[in-house]
Amino acid sequence: MKKVKYPNGLDAAIKAVDRNPTWLARQLDTSRQNVARWAQGERHLSVEWAKKIAPHLKTTPDRLLLVAVGENMSPAEMPVIGGLVRRTGDLDFPIYSAAQGDGFDVISPEVMEWIRTPEKVAGVPDAYGILIKGQSMIPRFEPGEIALVHRRRPLENHAEVVLYHREGKGRAMIKRLVNADDALYRLEQFNPPEIFTVEKADWPTCHLVVGRL
Repeated sequence: MKKVKYPNGLDAAIKAVDRNPTWLARQLDTSRQNVARWAQGERHLSVEWAKKIAPHLKTTPDRLLLVAVGENMSPAEMPVIGGLVRRTGDLDFPIYSAAQGDGFDVISPEVMEWIRTPEKVAGVPDAYGILIKGQSMIPRFEPGEIALVHRRRPLENHAEVVLYHREGKGRAMIKRLVNADDALYRLEQFNPPEIFTVEKADWPTCHLVVGRL
């Protein structure tokens, strides 16, 4: 059996409403080939397209994306949409580990452990924690501490953020956001002290850090 490269729930959703890719393509003003490739898992189904498709198939974006927090997706890859499946019970807050790379961190796509949701992010959908390994943010963050990350809150100048590289593979970094414009982030690290800029095109995902454990 051929392995599906980009698994999703689109094919099942189309069949559930007794439709076909040609019909859906007309609703979306796109090609039948696009829809067929998504449905067959040959092409990645983005969050944006899942949001457009869901109403036509009487479903939700998260069902189309087969998303569950912590199931082999890095925090950057998890779409910010309602209805994400989370673990139930007392231990429902995911912590991810970070290994140091060459000038950046690598965030594991698998949850390292589940803990009780910290009060700082109680009631916040899709919040998560990252176990700090590097020393570049001492004294703000010490190795072994956990950064609490809010994926939906607007970014704030002079606050810590976690940025994810466009190439994926868990490549990320936690820095202080000095300021930003339409094209650049200006960032600060403390150890050694440095202020530098990166292009938003290279680091398209940026989440706000709202606390630590």
